[in-house]
Amino acid sequence: MAGTLLPQVAYAAPVSSAKDDDKGVVDTIAEWFSDGDHEDRKPPVGAKLEIPSRQKLPKGKKLAKPKRGKELTGRRTSQARFWQLSDGRVEAELSAVPLSYRSGTS
Repeated sequence: MAGTLLPQVAYAAPVSSAKDDDKGVVDTIAEWFSDGDHEDRKPPVGAKLEIPSRQKLPKGKKLAKPKRGKELTGRRTSQARFWQLSDGRVEAELSAVPLSYRSGTS
């Protein structure tokens, strides 16, 4: 705890050499992760640049509207009911007022 109360020594960054003055921060960091041969690299030769075709994609088929299956009573609350749909999704029926509740009689 005493170490945190004492003033901390700050070290200045070393003065950069003249060859690094033309590089920015991003270039310097990118150089850390490169293999260092980036100056000798040339673009690949042989592949033709082509304009993408303007062909239209085939029309998709409209899926049938999913049907409600069974109610998921284990997930039911006083203001929400949940249903399993035929395509595997779950549909929620929500209300601002309580709809599903038990009466006081058994």
